[in-house]
Amino acid sequence: MAGVKERILSYAYTLDDTVDINDAKVNFAVDLLIDRVLAYTNRQQFVTQYERDQASRSPDDPAWQDFWRDYDRYPIPPELERPMAVALVQLLKGFDSTLNGSREAVRVSDGDQSVEFGTGIAATMASGDAKAVLELLPMLDRYKVVKVIASPNLEQEDSDEYWQ
Repeated sequence: MAGVKERILSYAYTLDDTVDINDAKVNFAVDLLIDRVLAYTNRQQFVTQYERDQASRSPDDPAWQDFWRDYDRYPIPPELERPMAVALVQLLKGFDSTLNGSREAVRVSDGDQSVEFGTGIAATMASGDAKAVLELLPMLDRYKVVKVIASPNLEQEDSDEYWQ
């Protein structure tokens, strides 16, 4: 998965050259985005197999080009990496505006003239981060994987008659 993360960070840097790919906040944000995409699409089950396949069959080796061209078990399909980079840049811009002092008033009272400000990070995590991921949903829906919890024919499949 390190290669996927590197490509997303590279695309994000292409979009916004102020993105510091070595910054802990940026790495946290890309990990968060990857985790959310994997959870939403139910593709986390492919991570272990994908990492084993990469270790044994280098994507850079010409002998394995056909294998990787037809590979269908990507945890994060390559088609999603660029849109995820766009979402990452949006997410980081939301973080930056929050960290740079943009605080919004959440409650204003007229009687005693009091103003209460919300916490910026919580507001960004609740809205800005969700917005960046919500824009990906139509694309992510195409890559959802069904998780089979139980087979209705489980007893039949385990019987000797079924396999003869």
